[in-house]
Amino acid sequence: MDYGRAALERMMRIHRRIEDGEYRICTKMSGMFEMSVRTLKRDTEFMKDSLKMPIELDVLKNGYYFTGSLPHFPRAHQSINPHPITPPLH
Repeated sequence: MDYGRAALERMMRIHRRIEDGEYRICTKMSGMFEMSVRTLKRDTEFMKDSLKMPIELDVLKNGYYFTGSLPHFPRAHQSINPHPITPPLH
């Protein structure tokens, strides 16, 4: 699945809130970020599975937490062409 800039920014905000211990409850966090609970769950699953973050859902509390330390949001790998093709001037 390809995630764009908006999704990565959402995940960075999710990471920051969980790390700070704020808005761990799914419905509160989804309301704060103006997204559906389904989108929040999809983003956190991507964070866990693809970015290898130690994030879990506490089913009883319906909220997310980190199971280990994670000081920074991992950088996304991008391929950037250092020599972009520019069209000739006419």
